[in-house]
Amino acid sequence: MGPEDVDIQRSGDNRATWSDLHGGTGDIDVQRYFERELPWPIEVEMWVIPVGAAEGPHVHDEHDPDGYADAREVYLVVEGQARVTLDGTEYDFGPGDAFAAGSRVWRGIANTGPAPLRMVIINDPGPPLS
Repeated sequence: MGPEDVDIQRSGDNRATWSDLHGGTGDIDVQRYFERELPWPIEVEMWVIPVGAAEGPHVHDEHDPDGYADAREVYLVVEGQARVTLDGTEYDFGPGDAFAAGSRVWRGIANTGPAPLRMVIINDPGPPLS
């Protein structure tokens, strides 16, 4: 394995704050890892959702403004407590719990715990919209 086979990102690299995401509430801290640099068709993110904040309900379809019409996602709770709505049904998740959602599944996530909610999201965004 040569140096071209290794890439390192540090905490804080490629970081952003998304406010009121999908009509939700609060600021979600997002760090994208190796954005558009991986040889596989995936994206990896770490989200921190503060107490009382939420990502609003949304679906990825042909109307998605960011080109994620076919996005399939896996969410893994690392720390904290979440209430997740999937196609109208609510589920509670804690550390080590995960769910996968296809592109046409309505989803929303709320931090229901007393501490920040930290999640790893892996998605397959599908081809960009033309």
